[in-house]
Amino acid sequence: MVMRWFLYLLLTLAALPAFGRTTASPNLGVKVEADGKVLRGGQLLGRVPPPPRPWKVSATLRQSGGRGLIHVVVRGAGARSAELLVSAAPGQKPVFAGATGPQGRDGEWSQHLSVSKAGVILYEGLDAAVGCDGQRLYLFPRRYDFKQGKFRPVSARPRLGKDMPVIHARRRAPGATPDAPMNSFRLVFASTHAGDGGAATGLAPPSRAGDGDASTAWSEALGGDGRGEVLIARAQDSLYGLKAVRIIPGDVKDRKSFRRANRLRSAVLVLSGDVRYRVVFPGDPLKDAGDMREPYWVMLPRPTPTRCAALVLDEVYPGSDARGGSGGRTAIAEIALFTEVEFGKGGARLLADLAAADDRRRRAATAALARMGGAGVKLVTAALPDADAALRERLAAALIASTSPAALAPLASLLPRLSAAGRRLALDALERGGEDTVRAVIPLLAATGAASELVAQVALLLGKLGGARARTTLIELAGSGELAARQAVVQGLMLLRQADDARAVLAAAREATGTSRRADLVLAAGLIQGGASVRAELSAGLAAMWTGEQQFEVRYRLLAALGRVDAEGQLDLLLAALNLEDAMLRLQAVHWLRRASSPRATAALLSTLKDAHPRVRAAAALNLKPRPLDAAGEAALAAAVTGERWGIVLGALADALGAHCTKRGVKALHETVRHGPRSYAVDRRALESLVRCRPRGLGPFMLAMAGDRRWRVAMRTTALSLLDRKLALAHAAALVSLMDRLRRGAARYESDEQVAVAAAGALANLGGEQAAAALADALALEPIPTVRLAAALALGKVCHPSTRKTLEQTTKDAPAKVMQAARNSLARCGWRAKKKKGR
Repeated sequence: MVMRWFLYLLLTLAALPAFGRTTASPNLGVKVEADGKVLRGGQLLGRVPPPPRPWKVSATLRQSGGRGLIHVVVRGAGARSAELLVSAAPGQKPVFAGATGPQGRDGEWSQHLSVSKAGVILYEGLDAAVGCDGQRLYLFPRRYDFKQGKFRPVSARPRLGKDMPVIHARRRAPGATPDAPMNSFRLVFASTHAGDGGAATGLAPPSRAGDGDASTAWSEALGGDGRGEVLIARAQDSLYGLKAVRIIPGDVKDRKSFRRANRLRSAVLVLSGDVRYRVVFPGDPLKDAGDMREPYWVMLPRPTPTRCAALVLDEVYPGSDARGGSGGRTAIAEIALFTEVEFGKGGARLLADLAAADDRRRRAATAALARMGGAGVKLVTAALPDADAALRERLAAALIASTSPAALAPLASLLPRLSAAGRRLALDALERGGEDTVRAVIPLLAATGAASELVAQVALLLGKLGGARARTTLIELAGSGELAARQAVVQGLMLLRQADDARAVLAAAREATGTSRRADLVLAAGLIQGGASVRAELSAGLAAMWTGEQQFEVRYRLLAALGRVDAEGQLDLLLAALNLEDAMLRLQAVHWLRRASSPRATAALLSTLKDAHPRVRAAAALNLKPRPLDAAGEAALAAAVTGERWGIVLGALADALGAHCTKRGVKALHETVRHGPRSYAVDRRALESLVRCRPRGLGPFMLAMAGDRRWRVAMRTTALSLLDRKLALAHAAALVSLMDRLRRGAARYESDEQVAVAAAGALANLGGEQAAAALADALALEPIPTVRLAAALALGKVCHPSTRKTLEQTTKDAPAKVMQAARNSLARCGWRAKKKKGR
């Protein structure tokens, strides 16, 4: 039967808008109302489900089956349509009235109506239902029976042609044959199968024919001989041509099933590029003397490059169920496809392609070796001893892409000899191996001369994989090697997740003798994610280690671990550490007191503001920033500014005061800015805190700072940058006046020039007519280019109409950078600069 998929293209043409409740066709006087009623001359022809608007309606007279028919098509949005096919004679029942085009919520299937002189065909479609020749397939076609007045299923056998090479399937292929496919061919579509419900929505890939299990079989579900049904396999692009198809015809679950189902007699194998072969099974497989599960081989005369292979059923040997006029059912237990590299010396060719300079050959060989599973791993492993550095990276890539467990050990052994990029990819691949990977990589840690970087990478990998073996290995490594390796071991232990992991690390820390090992295990115990169930055990065990511990490194790590695990529960120990002689231990205790929300912790932090070491005082101030303070605490925080000379402490105090914004705190911030050590970092932090607190008089204070040459330029420009729009609006006149003063002073003072540039930015944030006028004056009258440039850029943000002429004039007569800035501002405001005459 000739496929009529041109109809599908007609149905999916873009629809033209239709207005009003009723759409009229110029042909035949047909009208379609909003509710789907189709009228002709006031007579109701039928009703169709209205597609989404807009509509385009067409009505034509057709001849089909010797009858005159009116064919109405309502094309809607998204290629969805509705069609009515009814006899031209009045009073007849419609042949068809329904939706066509994409169906379902997401258009996952489609329905189509084909009307020709030969008859009326209703069929379904799927995106996957495309043959290797690119033609869409009819699915579940039904022809309208005019005598019985209903659609009846019919066969949709494609025209296959007769003049094509014939291949006789045989039990044994020449030479050694592979056990399983080593390529990317997969069965993706069957035109029917048992359980599909006779609808496209019920179709699924014929997995039973491609699962490698002969006891399961695909079978057609139409109750006939299956002629014309199609199974399609597709593959990724490859250099290696298709060489053979292995088929087990029939249902070979058992002898009874084999006898009952139809078995292939002939089929057509269609490949990309319209390459076709007729496949013939010379004798009934039921009567063949061989094992019924022994496959037949279809050997192609030459390897054929293809990404698609379709098997179209043609003739069958009838099974016992086909007697008595029934067509029975046709079954196929297995279909597998093989490329040329899976026969003979294909492995040698893959290795040669892997070593080739051509990138496409290398990629194809890598993909093929990876798909070969254990066989590919053997080929790669055998080639490794003689491989140079470049080939070794490519062999590793094949192992990385392989999903075979056999690839883990050789890939792990390659880690020391791979490039940095190759090793990263290999480590990512090894993560998928679980316990097998753990066994494979542990020997690398004991290898003589193992690089510290490799040890660190393997340690992290073991932490990600987890398990008792990985945990034991990491605990044994703790405290040894270079610093980077030690840190990686701690990170690996930290990645462990089980409660037993936490207990094991704690036990090892308590038993450790060396300082480095003990310190690393203590740190890991504080970091490990053992869960809340062991937190109390960790807290008690670590606290017990504190008593009697004299080594600084271990005590430092113990404070960190206790702070992470249970700062609130170990508050007494942390508070006691504030009285230690060593300032670094006091600093560590202050740092982890942030985890304790108790008022006792707050009181201790306030007291620590008087610590002898400035870093300890600064840490205490920062930890007080998020805490609620009573009046006494707020007073103590503000009082700490008095007499403090260390910038690091003053900056921290400024941040904390800006978080609480008390009256005393604001006063202290003012004092810090006015009378501090004149450190820009401290002054800026204090000024930022003042802006957060927004005390009365903030705007005048900041503008006065910007205009006072006694302040450093950085603070003057910072004051203007911190002037938000609300403050600028409240003091617009003062800001404009400041700009004028800065412009006048810029000729004499370089500092005023820099601050004038910042003032232009503040005016841009202000916006409005006042700011526009001040900036336009600066652009037109100011001789200093830097100030003019800043004004030109700022006007591009203000975009006040009064400034357009000034910007246009600047594009004609100004320094190059200023001219360009003016052009940019005109463009940003949507104004086109006027061209000079003569250009």
